[in-house]
Amino acid sequence: ALRPGDVTLDLEDIDGVSLVKLDGANGAHIQSASISLPLSRTPIDRLGSKFPFAREVDFPVNATMNISAIVAEAQSANLADLLNSGVERASILVNDTSGTPAIKYEMLGLKVDSQSFSSSIGSNKTVDITFSTQIGGPNDTDNGVFMSGINGSHKVFS
Repeated sequence: ALRPGDVTLDLEDIDGVSLVKLDGANGAHIQSASISLPLSRTPIDRLGSKFPFAREVDFPVNATMNISAIVAEAQSANLADLLNSGVERASILVNDTSGTPAIKYEMLGLKVDSQSFSSSIGSNKTVDITFSTQIGGPNDTDNGVFMSGINGSHKVFS
């Protein structure tokens, strides 16, 4: 079970490309974050067999990260700059019971797809931000979703 403080989002590279300050002391209060990585596969058939020989992943793969937050501080920005900007990375860390990072999900080469705000009288202003990245192939190390973790006491990621 996850407890408060077990999940950490590292969004410092995103601050320059969002209308909402996401990181730091005056950053948004993030309520949820999710990563979607749909892997569609094409069956490859062979003569003489009624079952597929292999199911290859269809590249490019479009991965998305959705973040929902309560707005603490808004920023002004030029819309053209926001649409043309890219984010180097964003990561989600899941800590083990001792508080050390156990699993790290990292997304590289992100682009901002959308930012939607919700505001009404008496309630908090919220924002939903969607980022996406495209994985070009199995050897693409500049873009995509990467997962690393620990095995017992052996640390696998930096």
